[in-house]
Amino acid sequence: WNSVMALGWLALLLLLSLPLWLVPLLWPVLPFVLFGYLNQRVFRYDALAEHATGWEMETIFRRHRRELLLLGVVLALFGLIPLLGFFAPVYGGLAFIHYCLARLAQLRDEPVATQ
Repeated sequence: WNSVMALGWLALLLLLSLPLWLVPLLWPVLPFVLFGYLNQRVFRYDALAEHATGWEMETIFRRHRRELLLLGVVLALFGLIPLLGFFAPVYGGLAFIHYCLARLAQLRDEPVATQ
């Protein structure tokens, strides 16, 4: 369901951004931002689905929103490189797994606030 929802959000964002595609400085950037958003929505969940609780996933997604989007955009750019683009989903999955599991370990190492 996560992938279906991510595709739904991508379609909605694509429709909402249609007027921006006419702006000369934005049309080269918009596809990478949109596909970066799709990458991070799909890969971040897949990386943590079997390892983190719902609360941990929400916390990581909220705290590292910018970094996850940036990683998704960089992976969307890698998709343009001819030979690397063929393996981009594998590299993307590995990059998100490495990043998200490191953030999960960091979250679990934080001291628990007690009152």
